[in-house]
Amino acid sequence: MKRHRKKFFKKSLLILILILLDYSIINFSYLFSKTLFQIFIDKNNIYQINNFATITRNTISYLVLIIAFWARDLYKLKPWNIWEEVSRILYSSLMAGIVISFIYIDNGVPKDIFIWWITLMLFVGIDIVARFLLRCYLNKKNIYNIKAIILGSGFQGEEFCEYAIENPFSLYKIDGFVYENKEIVNNKKEEVLNKEIFKKADIKILGDIEHIIKYIVKHAIDEVVIAVPKVDRKGLSDIIHKLEGKVRYIKFIPDMYGLMTFSTEIHDYEQVLTIAASQGLLSPIKKIQKRIFDLICSIIGIIFLIPVFIIVYILIKLEDGGKVIFKQKRIGENGKEIYIYISLEL
Repeated sequence: MKRHRKKFFKKSLLILILILLDYSIINFSYLFSKTLFQIFIDKNNIYQINNFATITRNTISYLVLIIAFWARDLYKLKPWNIWEEVSRILYSSLMAGIVISFIYIDNGVPKDIFIWWITLMLFVGIDIVARFLLRCYLNKKNIYNIKAIILGSGFQGEEFCEYAIENPFSLYKIDGFVYENKEIVNNKKEEVLNKEIFKKADIKILGDIEHIIKYIVKHAIDEVVIAVPKVDRKGLSDIIHKLEGKVRYIKFIPDMYGLMTFSTEIHDYEQVLTIAASQGLLSPIKKIQKRIFDLICSIIGIIFLIPVFIIVYILIKLEDGGKVIFKQKRIGENGKEIYIYISLEL
């Protein structure tokens, strides 16, 4: 009971930290976007944010974003990979942006909506970096690790262990391997312990399934990852029965027959599970997410490169006083003539 209370406190504190982090980033992004808008677009009109209506709309907008993140489990730090986190952040921000646009649409001023979309794009870029650094810090300090053991002697279990070691974003801390019986323990022990990556991470052979229950309880293991794809139904049922009530999650690594498994989803048809693998076609939502991600990266890159552009501009002017940017005519799509701007004269 004491261990559960401690975990509950840690999770609650982490949720609060993430909400405050997102609030700080969205607030900074909004002020930064508004300032850029005033400097480069609306120089003559001073944009007021201290009136009651604007403060109310902004507060509601912050709440909308936090609710969207909460709905996509972005305040739980689940052990998924970074691209899953990025996808969820993009989707949540897109949905929040649509709702925020409706909040401001009655104001009759398009610039409010424009500022908020720039805000969200800047927010997504900063938030992704901030969350990545936070996860790496938590993993390094062992503050919020998900303790797991791998059950199975196949290569899938070793691959999963290598992924957990090399990817601090996942927050997994693998205690070691458990095998189906004593014979496999003796056969695999030297092979596993001699791997350099397992030596550095202090991965151990914990024994066989018959003697592991006490270890799970004593060391507060959160998950058991079962990597025995060829086990029969009775054997799997026996394993699950032994682990029942001892760990929070039991996960299975299926045999995918060596196929590529990008963008996979699990579908449940009345207790019949299927694994769906995407064949490369992006849904409309995925295309929008990809486009937004491209724009965010472009905008962030431009912002960070502005000082470099200024320095290069000054150096070129000091050297020969020539042009820095040149316009040239090129042939574009369907033979249409377009103009491009380059920084070197050919």
